[in-house]
Amino acid sequence: MDGREHEGALVVMNSPGEGVSPAEWGSWYIDVHMPEVLEPGIFTAGTRFERKTGKAPLDATHMALYECPFSTVEDSWISLRTALAKNADPNAPRPASIVALVNTFKVLHASAPANKPTKTALLVNVDYTDDTTIDDFNHWYNNTHISEFLASGAYHSATRYEICVPNPDYGRFLAIYESDLDHEEADRLSKGNKLTPGPEGLKLRNLAHYSRLK
Repeated sequence: MDGREHEGALVVMNSPGEGVSPAEWGSWYIDVHMPEVLEPGIFTAGTRFERKTGKAPLDATHMALYECPFSTVEDSWISLRTALAKNADPNAPRPASIVALVNTFKVLHASAPANKPTKTALLVNVDYTDDTTIDDFNHWYNNTHISEFLASGAYHSATRYEICVPNPDYGRFLAIYESDLDHEEADRLSKGNKLTPGPEGLKLRNLAHYSRLK
């Protein structure tokens, strides 16, 4: 996010638990939980989003993305869990959450930083069903599709990831497009793009617009 270089990311998609005030849950997440996740220094930056439109696993309302400077992002997630368990205060209040996805992703490609703020983001989650042509697919996505999608100016940068641990409820590849516009304006502008059709093995799994909270 915001042009920062990273090797991988921890993505968490969740919602407030039943009977939990969304405002209370959101304040706890940003003011308490995110700082405790970042405190060990394993993941170096965190960004929090609220879903505005589109599809997410279990209809999750929010997403947190934590950036990792290490290529071994899955090992970093294990180290973080150990640190959190060691430092946890059993008496600290923790509002219940409905967790839809917790997974690590390695960076496959990042566009040049645009030196613009990120106000909203578009998440595009896909699978590709033909492993025999996966290299061609990745080349098309990284070198053709992202450039064409950014050409409208609706989104200023993009980062593309591959999931570390396969998940039946989420696709293998994730692209995050960042914008300094609100999500409705970014979506309107992007619809004017002329895009090269994707290969036959491309399967859309989840697509959603998010507004940045922190």
